[in-house]
Amino acid sequence: MNWSGGCRVRYRVCFQGYGWLNWACDGESAGSQDYGKAILGIQIVLVAKDGGAAPSGSGDIFK
Repeated sequence: MNWSGGCRVRYRVCFQGYGWLNWACDGESAGSQDYGKAILGIQIVLVAKDGGAAPSGSGDIFK
C-alpha cells in the first residue's frame, strides 16, 4: 500500500447495550451521548487516501 498520498483514520466504538456502531472517519463523532452506557471497545484503522479499501458497515455512527 502506498502511503505517500496520506491516509484516513477510520474508527468505531462498541458500547454497552448496543454493540458495534458503524465506522466514522477523520474527526466525526462516534459513540453515544446522554445514554449513560460504557464504551466496551474501540477499533481504529488507517486507510490510504489513494484508493485503499475502507471497512464496510451500516447503521449509526453516533447515537
